[in-house]
Amino acid sequence: GNNSVTLEHGSQAASVFTTGDGDDTFNLTDITAAENAALFTTLDGGLGHNVLNLDNSNYTLADADKIQKMSEANLANNSTFTLD
Repeated sequence: GNNSVTLEHGSQAASVFTTGDGDDTFNLTDITAAENAALFTTLDGGLGHNVLNLDNSNYTLADADKIQKMSEANLANNSTFTLD
């Protein structure tokens, strides 16, 4: 099905988020650079059109396997997404 996962400032989930088939949305809201390591282990959208939204967030992707199967990424409200 179509799923939505929202991680906000202060979230800590040392786990894998896998949504499977469907058009899924992953929202990172008010995330600071200091939270990147503890925010999640992996985001995996599975099959379908999957969207990663950053809203007022700063995220650095140091491991390409950490975010998988996203069709698009959107940056809003001064968000940054850095490939390291």
